[in-house]
Amino acid sequence: MTLMTGQQPSDQVTAGTTEPSEQSFSIMDVDPGAGDSLKVAKKEEEIQLLLGEVKTLAENLNPETHDMRRKLLDPAINALFVLMKKELGKKEAKIKQLTEELEAVNFTPSSLTGKRLLAKCRSLQHENEELGKRLCQGRVAQYELEIAMQKKLIDELKGNIKESDQLIVNLDEEVETLQSRVFNLQAHVDYCEKNHPAITSIESDPLDNTMLEE
Repeated sequence: MTLMTGQQPSDQVTAGTTEPSEQSFSIMDVDPGAGDSLKVAKKEEEIQLLLGEVKTLAENLNPETHDMRRKLLDPAINALFVLMKKELGKKEAKIKQLTEELEAVNFTPSSLTGKRLLAKCRSLQHENEELGKRLCQGRVAQYELEIAMQKKLIDELKGNIKESDQLIVNLDEEVETLQSRVFNLQAHVDYCEKNHPAITSIESDPLDNTMLEE
C-alpha cells in the first residue's frame, strides 16, 4: 500500500516536469521576429501553467489528512517530497523570470521597469544637454577668436587704405605744383620769344651759337 502511494506522486512529478519542458520547446520554436502581443500571450500561458503546477506541488507538500502525515514517515516518500520541493523552487524562479520579462514587454511609465527606464532617459538627456552646452561654448570661443582676427585684419586694411589715400593726395599736390611750374616756365618762354626774338633765334640755332663763341 505504501509503495503504490509513493508511485502516484512520482507520476505527478514526471508529468509536472514534462509539460513545462514541452512548453519551453514551443516557446523556443516561436519566431524571434513575432509581434509583442504573441510574446505576451506565450509568456502569460506559460506562467499560468507553472502556477498550476506550483499549486499542485504545494497541495502535495501540505497534506491535510492523517493518512498523508503518516506516509511522510516513509523514507522513500520523504525523498520524493524533497524532490518535489526542489521542483517547486525551480518553478517559482521560472515564474519570477517570466514575470520580469512580461513586465519588460508590457512597458508602462507607472511600472517599476518603466520608472527605471524613464530615470535613465532623463539622466542621459541631462548628459546630452551638458555636452551640448560645452560644445556650444567651445564653438562660441572659436567664433569669437575668428571674429577678433577678422577685425584686426580689417583694421590693418583700413590703415593701409588711409595711407594710400594720403599718398594719392600728396601726389596730386606734387602734380599740381609741377603743372604750375611748367605753366610759369611756358609763360616765361613765351614772354622771351615775344620781347627778345634775337636771343631766341640764337638759342634755337646751335650752329650760330658755336660761331658766336668763336
